[in-house]
Amino acid sequence: MGRSSRTVFVGLAVVAIGFAGGCGPDVPGVLTIQTDTAVIEEVIIRDELIAAQQSMLNALRCQFEFETQLVPGGCIGGQPGAGPVQAATFTGVPIRQDLVDRDELIRVQEALLNDYRCRFGIDLHVVPGGCPDENETADT
Repeated sequence: MGRSSRTVFVGLAVVAIGFAGGCGPDVPGVLTIQTDTAVIEEVIIRDELIAAQQSMLNALRCQFEFETQLVPGGCIGGQPGAGPVQAATFTGVPIRQDLVDRDELIRVQEALLNDYRCRFGIDLHVVPGGCPDENETADT
């Protein structure tokens, strides 16, 4: 085998290994074509949960006339004026950070929902660990 044909053979072998997924380390945050679809689906699921939780927060704010300035469209007759929040439409190429960011927002929303539940005495059975004593909340 001559030098030229050896170079071609090695080049083809590297390309074949690359197509098989065995070439190079994974780069953190960069997804493969196979996982892009799964991540997009996960982003969509999280976006729907974020919208639902935001709608619930807005409904509680209007129902109990609390922090109503945060409700888009204000409150009309004890209901959010702009109606339920619509899930955001995801565009672009997904990266793992998209999921991390959404998970953090979901965590913050859940904490706020639990605070409202305790404050207004509703759906207390869904609050993990229950509500703090009234004396503890009076100081906050």
